Amino acid sequence: VEISEKPDFKAGRFVSADTFQLKLKLMPLLHRSVVVDRLKASGVKIRVLRRKDGDFNFSDLMAASTATAPSKAPAPAAPASMPFDLRVSEAAIADGEISFTDEALGAKVIIAGLNASAWNLGLSAPFEADVSLGVNAQYRGKTYDAKLAWKGRANYADGKLSKMSASSKKLVVEYAGITLSATG
Repeated sequence: VEISEKPDFKAGRFVSADTFQLKLKLMPLLHRSVVVDRLKASGVKIRVLRRKDGDFNFSDLMAASTATAPSKAPAPAAPASMPFDLRVSEAAIADGEISFTDEALGAKVIIAGLNASAWNLGLSAPFEADVSLGVNAQYRGKTYDAKLAWKGRANYADGKLSKMSASSKKLVVEYAGITLSATG
């Protein structure tokens, strides 16, 4: 799976994945419920670029959808809860990479070796997750490297920020030769 930069692949790849697997149940869609048995991807690479003018390399994707929309009154306030239910039995990313380059600041951040799994993932109930990654950041001629591993429970709480939560079974952070570890 690949999505090119504008105008085509000669300009680079915005998103790519070596493999992508989605197993979706169709009947729950009739009841405004999205039920995914399996969502897996490997070799995912996402390249985000903020140009010197402040535009992002994906700005044209959003501009196309808003440019064609007719002018209308402001949208009503968001409902108190999500307009649909989402449940994912198993979600996983293996060997992912996300790079962010800010041309205006001269900064670059690469998240590599991203491995993440989540079980019983939903918008309104707690779910189990396991995440590990490495971070390399470059800014003003300095390089910063760190590693993070986290296993625990999280709750998106229907998007209500004041009710979102996360608890750790295990957390390991490595930076500048120091390893911090917590369990519980």
